[in-house]
Amino acid sequence: MNKINELISIHSFGIHTISDNCLIKIKDNLIAFSFEGNIIIYDIENEKEQKTFLSPSMIKTINILDENNLLITCETGDIFIFDYIKNQIINKCKIKGITNLFFTSINKDYVLICHHSILDENNEYNIIHNKDGITLINYKNNFEVLWTKKSENVYAILNNDNKVVCIYYSEGKNYLILYNEKGEIILEKKIEQIKYNIKRLKKLSQNLIICETNKRYLYVIDIDNINVLNEIYLEGNGELGEFTIEDLNNIIIPNKFGQFIIININKIKKEEIISKDAKSYFESDIIRGYNWGILSISKYYIIVNETGFYKLNKETKEYIYKKNILEISGCGVSNPKNNSNIFCYGDLKGNLIIFDNKKFEYKEINIGNEMIRSISNDNISNFIIGTMSGNIYQYNYIEKNKPKLIIPKDGNGSITCIHFYNDYLIISTTDGFIKIYDKNTFNLIYFFKAHLEQKNNKNNSFGSLHLKSEIWSFDIYTKSKLNDEKNFYISTGSEDQTIKIHVIKINNNNNLSHELIKEIKDNKFAVTCIIWNIMNNKEIILSCSDDHTINLYDPNLNFENILKVDFSNIYYGFFTLTYCAIDNNNPSNKYIVIGTQVGFLIIYDIIKNKIIFHEKIHYGGIEGLSFSNNTISTCSNDCSFSILIIHN
Repeated sequence: MNKINELISIHSFGIHTISDNCLIKIKDNLIAFSFEGNIIIYDIENEKEQKTFLSPSMIKTINILDENNLLITCETGDIFIFDYIKNQIINKCKIKGITNLFFTSINKDYVLICHHSILDENNEYNIIHNKDGITLINYKNNFEVLWTKKSENVYAILNNDNKVVCIYYSEGKNYLILYNEKGEIILEKKIEQIKYNIKRLKKLSQNLIICETNKRYLYVIDIDNINVLNEIYLEGNGELGEFTIEDLNNIIIPNKFGQFIIININKIKKEEIISKDAKSYFESDIIRGYNWGILSISKYYIIVNETGFYKLNKETKEYIYKKNILEISGCGVSNPKNNSNIFCYGDLKGNLIIFDNKKFEYKEINIGNEMIRSISNDNISNFIIGTMSGNIYQYNYIEKNKPKLIIPKDGNGSITCIHFYNDYLIISTTDGFIKIYDKNTFNLIYFFKAHLEQKNNKNNSFGSLHLKSEIWSFDIYTKSKLNDEKNFYISTGSEDQTIKIHVIKINNNNNLSHELIKEIKDNKFAVTCIIWNIMNNKEIILSCSDDHTINLYDPNLNFENILKVDFSNIYYGFFTLTYCAIDNNNPSNKYIVIGTQVGFLIIYDIIKNKIIFHEKIHYGGIEGLSFSNNTISTCSNDCSFSILIIHN
């Protein structure tokens, strides 16, 4: 575990880099790339890796500083000088007011950073977008910030004589500004020849850069004379990904079809080294991605993306695939109360990962041609797996038997949530049903439609409510003062923006019936998760929603809302609070943990009424969350999972 402050330790698992700014060649057969906040040094020939945690925030760029050191930037503005020989941080700083770093240029004295966003100093969590900019830093002088220039859609690079060459896109045109090291403008001109917005930029040689723009254009620019030397249009080649420089004349660029294209920038010709008819070289679509880094080293092409690590032999076109732990979008997390070291994760390729957090070992089980949607456990040794198809499986991680189908699908809904209560196994579905099964025989005992479709509601902002009202989450509580000896309560949260409280009545013959006793309409968008448990030694109902809010209710005061927190100002644009959780093994727990669609994890202290942890721990959305025994675990659609420990 890596302690990031006095409160949290974190460890992340998987393979991921978002661009080849995070995939570089250090020297022959040695490369560096990132996984979230981890730096990975990888020996290509010996297939050995050294993995070091640096930050809970995502690493955005890696640069070679000198023979032993790398300069690494993170999304939140943290900068590290990292000795990859000794495997230790030499120096670090955090650039105040800057976040979302995406490109870095470096020379012997300075670091130039291109960044998307500038933080509002009045609110450290309020990110103001559309304030792109460049910042020049003297890293030899204790990371002194020399100047910052605001600009939209900007890329910039350091010239050899410390001049800053800045290209930005505004109102349909590209402009070039040349700054000196004091930030004074030496030259400003419109570049008529460059069409569309620049997507990527690389240094081809000491005085040449190559730019990739939208609409499949490449440009070679002489940064000494500020002249466009060459324009290359890759018509009919599909969407282009990251590119790498083979030598001074040739670049390699992949496209969305899984093809590599080699381009001689002097002859302006392209040759497909893998033809459209040679798709058999790739067994699936996993190598087709936009967020991949690519390098040309010796006899290999190296590719790292959110799905894994690839080593492609240039001559034979065969590749070695170092598989990621989760293959296609992690979805679902479960941690048994009786074994705090065991975590179970699922993905949309039907893989079940049983991870031992004490031994750092995992076992992979595939349940077949299924997409895993939700996971629960019976606190003995069985994991129950709900799928997108509606089938439900059981896997015993002690006996390590083959997963078995225990409940075949009996409707059109996916399984969104699973809980156990006494002798019952209870599930919710995307078509609005609560279904109750005998947990021993798995026979259906009782079901009811808790959330009805709204036939006249065709507002696309609310899913497909005219067809169905999905139940995204439910929870059971049995110790409430509302309860009698036999009955129990279910709270459900739905796409229809409501929370409903149902009492499940059990008569003398053990037959079930239900009654709706409360409907709560405090949300403007879907209720994505709901918890009914003890927190701060009081019974509460907790919910989170697409409308960026969490709500805390007191069931014993007619479900009065006792806390509402709006996180709208934390992020820009639309996002979802995907999951929320409280420590289900600690009745005095005061922390609410919240996952988001944009990869941030939030820990909120209800005693202090403030956020105490707020970091981007995933590149993609958080699609599973558990919290037990001061341990938080998440999985994401970036095909990774993380485990965090709260230190009291």
